Amino acid sequence: FVLQHAQAPFYEKPIEKIKSLGLENCEVESNLWPLLDYAGLPTEPNVHPDIAQKEIENGKIMVLYKNVEGFANVTPVIYDGGSYIIAGYKNCTKMKTPIVYIYLNQLNYNNELKGKNKTYSYCDVFFPKICYLINKI
Repeated sequence: FVLQHAQAPFYEKPIEKIKSLGLENCEVESNLWPLLDYAGLPTEPNVHPDIAQKEIENGKIMVLYKNVEGFANVTPVIYDGGSYIIAGYKNCTKMKTPIVYIYLNQLNYNNELKGKNKTYSYCDVFFPKICYLINKI
């Protein structure tokens, strides 16, 4: 009887690569975010092909699985793992507080998809009256 070493799930490979590249504290988006998030890499949902390049330009790291259409032209590619790519810049935007950040990101993302130019900040959403008073001073 020979005990074989179990192979790591496919979604752990990009996490290992992100850590080896020193990008584990970056904001990450993926078209397979639930599995990456589950495996311990805080990952944002809803990477949309129409704004993926803009997100990269804003400092996000993208983990994009090639079997999902629409993401073929993002640059720069930091690493090509065969079934996935890691795209972005090594001087990335650092992760923020997850729950607050995810809520604000989704709000702004939905506005962008709807063609609205309004971008909400933490202050706008969570403390509008206090921030308004402070900004008047």
